Amino acid sequence: MVYNQFNFRIVFRIILIGLTSILFSWSLYQEHLQIARFTFLGLFILQIFMLINYIKNSNRRFARFMELIKNQGLMERFEQINAGDSNEKLNQLYNEIIQLIANSKLEKEGEHLYFLQTLEIIGTSIISVDEHGKIDLINKAARELLNIENIRTINQLRELYPDFVAHMDNLKNNEQSLFKLKVGSEMLMLNISCSCFKNQDKNLRLYSFQNISTELDNEELDAWQKLIKVMRHEIMNSITPIHSLTNTIIRLLSDNKKAKTIDQLSSETIEKALEGLNAIDKRNQGLLKFVESYRNLTKIPLPVFEKVEVSALFDSINILFSEELKSKGIKLISIISTTELILTVDEKLITQVLINLIKNSIDALSGIDNGQIIIEAFRTDKNEVLIQIKDNGIGISKDEIDKIYIPFYTTKENGSGIGLSLSRQIVRMNKGSISVQSIPGKETIFSLKF
Repeated sequence: MVYNQFNFRIVFRIILIGLTSILFSWSLYQEHLQIARFTFLGLFILQIFMLINYIKNSNRRFARFMELIKNQGLMERFEQINAGDSNEKLNQLYNEIIQLIANSKLEKEGEHLYFLQTLEIIGTSIISVDEHGKIDLINKAARELLNIENIRTINQLRELYPDFVAHMDNLKNNEQSLFKLKVGSEMLMLNISCSCFKNQDKNLRLYSFQNISTELDNEELDAWQKLIKVMRHEIMNSITPIHSLTNTIIRLLSDNKKAKTIDQLSSETIEKALEGLNAIDKRNQGLLKFVESYRNLTKIPLPVFEKVEVSALFDSINILFSEELKSKGIKLISIISTTELILTVDEKLITQVLINLIKNSIDALSGIDNGQIIIEAFRTDKNEVLIQIKDNGIGISKDEIDKIYIPFYTTKENGSGIGLSLSRQIVRMNKGSISVQSIPGKETIFSLKF
């Protein structure tokens, strides 16, 4: 509406100027209208001046409007009283726009303040650093955790914790890692994550870190309690019969705590004593095997990383188990979404993990008709490689699924209970993770993510 009025006034003034110029031109040929000629000339000049002044005023108001926005002078307003009908409406429109911008600015400032207050009270430590090393943001949790105040640049933080900052610099986008940091006399275990993004023209790195020492201590204590419980159970299962058999043999070979002579021992007594000694020897072998399993659990070699095609891993598994699976009537299906799936892992160690999982699937399919194992690999939406081992065996109960990674825990008659525990350690050493889903009586799925 205001724009239409502005156009109308411009066009109207131009028409008046045109009419005045025509009248002035006509008066030039009328000698008796000399006074009118000067009058028309004066009107023409006045109308030109008024048109220029009108446009200048409009431009001046618009320039002032843009200047207010540029300099964020959003508290100033244009006068609306005695400004003329058109100017009053235009000034009103300018004021409404300025008010909208001011309200939007206040809303954003409120959101920003709320965001800063939220960052100050959360327990996660946050540090934001720009590409020039300036710290844009550091919240209260980070300042308290690192015992610092008034840190402005990453170099100032580097002077206090050089190894910590070097570790932060080496983190890639969306990468997480653990880092031990000594602050004062306290040793902290920090879980650090890094996120890179662009805010306007600035490239920023956002670090978040938490002290998980307490959680790790609790997890470690819980793991030790579970391990000790299993070890105690295993050792007691061996020592109890050994103790019983030893007492039996002592009774057979002694009389009132004195050893019997050869003449006092019958062939039946000697045979029973030998049976007892053989049983003790078997239990000793079992204990030695148990101790050897524990040694194996703590002696995993460091991985030698190399690029490995998933298809090559699957081919190796197919060759290793082809005869055994054929003899047991189990079908093995390999599925790879693309031949270009490549892992950077220790091939021997990861192959051992796959062997352990396939063996578990074979055991789970014992006595199952139409047994089937599917090994599948594909790339996830997060660009991770996921390998899944599925079987339609007996499955794992809810009570057992939380215990399967505990060393020496097993439900198999001749199992050592270290296969899955070793597998999880190996996968973690290869910068991956392992998880399991199971529906008893239907299927079990082990997932390896790298």
